[in-house]
Amino acid sequence: VIGIVKARGQFTAVVTGAEEFPLFIKVGHKFSDGFVLSIDETKVIFRKTQERGSPLFKPKDIVKEIQSEERR
Repeated sequence: VIGIVKARGQFTAVVTGAEEFPLFIKVGHKFSDGFVLSIDETKVIFRKTQERGSPLFKPKDIVKEIQSEERR
């Protein structure tokens, strides 16, 4: 996660996509292995529902916090 903005009451996160291109995502954005569960001022929570094409018995939540300048 490289940035999070709030416009019209909704958060949009900027994440690094394939080949380092930015990808703008919102709550509900779907990926091949899950979707975006929530976004707030500092983090994005992804819900992983599949592993290598097979459904997971119990979905996993993955928290990604915004990268600060000090951590880069």
